[in-house]
Amino acid sequence: MASKTSTPSRLTEIVDNRGVDLRVDAEAGVVFGVKVLGFKSSNGRRYTESAVQRAIGMYEGAKVNIDHPEGANDRPRSYGDRFGRLANIRQAEDGLYGDLKYNPKHRLAEQFAWDAMNASDNLGLSHNVMARTSKSGGQVVVEEIVKVNSVDLVADPATTRGLFEHEEQSMELTLESVRADAGIVKQLREEWLTEMRASDEHKATQEQIKTLTEQLAESKKKLDEFEVKEKLAAKKATFDKLISESKLPDDAVTEIFREQVYAAADEAAAKRIIEDRAAIAKLAGGGKVQSRSQHVTESVDASGLSSHEDVLRFVRG
Repeated sequence: MASKTSTPSRLTEIVDNRGVDLRVDAEAGVVFGVKVLGFKSSNGRRYTESAVQRAIGMYEGAKVNIDHPEGANDRPRSYGDRFGRLANIRQAEDGLYGDLKYNPKHRLAEQFAWDAMNASDNLGLSHNVMARTSKSGGQVVVEEIVKVNSVDLVADPATTRGLFEHEEQSMELTLESVRADAGIVKQLREEWLTEMRASDEHKATQEQIKTLTEQLAESKKKLDEFEVKEKLAAKKATFDKLISESKLPDDAVTEIFREQVYAAADEAAAKRIIEDRAAIAKLAGGGKVQSRSQHVTESVDASGLSSHEDVLRFVRG
């Protein structure tokens, strides 16, 4: 049962001119009767008569280049590669023939003319086309040539044929080859998806780690601040107790005095500050610690202060 391709495939063929009677007009730059396409290719394909006949117009005027392009077959050719064009395409019993018109001043024109007259088996036309094919009995049948991509003039076509047989097999897409490779395509797709998911998961994990690290740093900062506040509150409570136990006069315990006590490095330093304030208060009270009303109404000559108001200002800091 024959199977057909719905999408055009790229086919590459080489047609040599062994046994073809070529006539050369070197002065005009024409080789008459060049074989362009056969019904049976060296690659084992068979071209239908209707496919060959409908392709005549596509080969008429087709440009001919020197050798194959470097890299992809469909890349733009350089000006120096252009050799000539095909003309007068006609159909014969074994395929298409035409005339190859070339520039007699081209750097390879003389060599080409000599080979055409003396060693035509050295010359062949290599062309790749887009075609719709079918398979019948294991043979590829070309049902239609959709487009002629390029025509190249090559030497040693018999040797080159083997290379192009390999290339065309790697380039031709048929329904059977796609089905055969479906498992590989599916596997590659699954591997790609797995890598993408792993990449996304890794990225998400990195983002989570970054967020948690920032949250941990913020929590540590708040904890440190809380511990500092706790220690400061405990220190103030201890020093407030020391101030209370000292029984200093109320006016002697000013806000500035408390800040001086709170700023002490430890309890011993705080006690010394409180003791100094108690001594001053005692001196201001005539040798004994007084209440607020007592030291407000009396002066102290031994302190060296001139008046009761001066004593109060000194004690309050």
